[in-house]
Amino acid sequence: MVLHLTNRRKGEILMAIAGIGLAIGAISISVPQVAYAGLCITGLGIVSMLWR
Repeated sequence: MVLHLTNRRKGEILMAIAGIGLAIGAISISVPQVAYAGLCITGLGIVSMLWR
């Protein structure tokens, strides 16, 4: 299977990775609200990937 990385697909992957990074960073400085927001961003990236 060949994965064609269009700009949209790259953006979706970047959104998911950035959300995970935000969540990990927020957990490390004990800010649970921001960590939850990071997980929501990751979820949006994953849903966007699966939507098509």
